[in-house]
Amino acid sequence: MRLSGLAPASCPNMKAEGQGSRSRRLQRDVWLPFAVFGLGAPLALGSSFAKVCLLGDARSGKGPLTKRYVYSMFDDNYSTTIGTKVTKKSITYTRQVSGRPREMRLTLLIRDILGQKQYSRLHPVYYQGAEGALIVCDGSRPETITSIDEWAKTFQEVVGPVPLIFLINKADLLDQKTFNAAPVNALCTQYKARWLFSSAKDGLNVDQSFTDLGDDLCTRYLEKTKAG
Repeated sequence: MRLSGLAPASCPNMKAEGQGSRSRRLQRDVWLPFAVFGLGAPLALGSSFAKVCLLGDARSGKGPLTKRYVYSMFDDNYSTTIGTKVTKKSITYTRQVSGRPREMRLTLLIRDILGQKQYSRLHPVYYQGAEGALIVCDGSRPETITSIDEWAKTFQEVVGPVPLIFLINKADLLDQKTFNAAPVNALCTQYKARWLFSSAKDGLNVDQSFTDLGDDLCTRYLEKTKAG
């Protein structure tokens, strides 16, 4: 994830302002571990940006999910995505670091990727740099559930084994109690993912899905930082 915030003056590739200042605020927009300063709880780890993709067949409801999440509105007038649409929203997470709570502000850069199969040759270009994805299907159309496998495979071929969450969308049209989850569970095992029912119409698991994905990205980042 791309991080901006504070760092010690000894960090490489940094230029400090006000060398006489004890705090030494730094300007940066580079890939670096989180920096932790000061007293009090929770403390700020910093701010970061993560590109995530919304994938899935045409008319699976990706656009309405994004509108519900970013703008808290529902629009059932579906329009075809041409290329990719980009929106963003920030989330603040609290993490325990060295036994103390620390805050991290993560801005998700959300790319809604066109779902038409005839444009699949363009998809790898849009995937570049993505750190996770929500893969959306229309739970009332079984063929879109089957397509999850293809979306997940082609996406991870480009970006590697990044976090994935599968959304069985339009859950307001389904009988969730009788839904056959076996095929989705098998895909979750294959791609080390998990799945949720979702509905842009009533808001079911919309915030939760994006928050969970961001949480996975934070965990992954901190694990890499610790390992490094």
